[in-house]
Amino acid sequence: KMFYHILRFILKPLISNLFSLKIIGFENIPEKGGYILVMNHFNHIDPVFIAIADERRIYFLTRAKAFRELKSIFWVRFTKQIPVEENNSAKAIKKSVEYLKKGKVIGIFPEGTIVGASKLRRFRTGVARIALEARAPIIPIALINTTGILSEKYYFPKKIQKVIVRIGKPLNFKKYYGRQNDRRITKKVANKVRLEVRKLLK
Repeated sequence: KMFYHILRFILKPLISNLFSLKIIGFENIPEKGGYILVMNHFNHIDPVFIAIADERRIYFLTRAKAFRELKSIFWVRFTKQIPVEENNSAKAIKKSVEYLKKGKVIGIFPEGTIVGASKLRRFRTGVARIALEARAPIIPIALINTTGILSEKYYFPKKIQKVIVRIGKPLNFKKYYGRQNDRRITKKVANKVRLEVRKLLK
């Protein structure tokens, strides 16, 4: 936890100034309790902007491959992010639910990829399964103008441009709590969250 906050403390002024970072809707983030931050994913740098936007420590669901890649291993391993195995998200979902019930914050990019990163793609239903089982609110967020900042190697920025983080109001799906295994319901919830993120992107 300490390493995460030290890294955030160092990066916040640097990233904020470099990209003229503007955060809109900060008041929509709950002051306490567990919640899920859900964002579009247009560039590898996206988690950094989200970490700066929220004062609390965030556990991001991260593809397991990143824990073995030199370009990302420092960030994901030392800040203890949650690995998601390809085609098997059960462990990541279980850990996320445990964290939320303990009042921690989870960060999810439900598109699961940045391929074709200029438009919002389909949201995977894992985010709905986690929210309904943990009975946690979802905070929709739009990351605006992050496309193209880092290249595939992503050691240094390729482009410097103004970035906006727009945070929406919390979404609660109380009427569906406990129905995380109903595919029809999880798809409905995921689509609703995607719609809210899309509205914030405009």
